[in-house]
Amino acid sequence: MYRDNKTMNWFGETVEDQEKRRKMLSDVYDSAIKPQAYQSPLSQTTRAISDMAKEYMLMHSHDYKQLDDYYHCKANYNAANRGFWGKKTADYLGNAKEQIDYLKNRYYKDIPEEKAKADYYHDTAVNQEGINRALQQTNQTAQEACSDYRAKNKYLPRRYW
Repeated sequence: MYRDNKTMNWFGETVEDQEKRRKMLSDVYDSAIKPQAYQSPLSQTTRAISDMAKEYMLMHSHDYKQLDDYYHCKANYNAANRGFWGKKTADYLGNAKEQIDYLKNRYYKDIPEEKAKADYYHDTAVNQEGINRALQQTNQTAQEACSDYRAKNKYLPRRYW
């Protein structure tokens, strides 16, 4: 095939075809990126910390039994939804909180080591699940993504969702 250096590229595309392909690729790329990903690292980090603190305060103010997993999932989902730095913040804060809880359970509450470790591993797994759901399900809210954890307590008023 004859290629005109001024109007065609190596793939035989004309200038118009190249512009169409660039537009299509930019549309696909822009739709795949969350708006939060454009935030600065400092903004992502502070907002992720805010998300996690808000869910922690909600969890303690609602004081419903068996909803620890729901709030862990929601906090990590919201934080990881902020972007790369939000995900890193969720990882760091989630692990730090669980390490503190392990020490508190083990030495302050005098819970046996096996039970304290089981609680630590369970909570870190739920934290990671919230992060994974945020990375996979970009079109859901945290309440929808973590609804299976909420189902453990059917008496939670809908206003707390």
